[in-house]
Amino acid sequence: MKSEADLETSKYRMMGAFVSKHRRRNAWTIAEYEILKNEFMSGKRIKIIAYEIGRSMTAVNKFISRSGLQRNRKARS
Repeated sequence: MKSEADLETSKYRMMGAFVSKHRRRNAWTIAEYEILKNEFMSGKRIKIIAYEIGRSMTAVNKFISRSGLQRNRKARS
């Protein structure tokens, strides 16, 4: 039977986020990830997203990079 920590980790893996098996003190929650994803895709600045989530700009930038999120870019003509 899986422990609660293993189930929590599997939820993150299903989302595409990179999380180790060990529970970290500052691990990203599903709610934080959803806020980050929605705000980032809508075009909001990373500085503002970081303030809303309560994380540093560096942490938000790293998480965006590791999770593979990309903004929708307009095609140039």
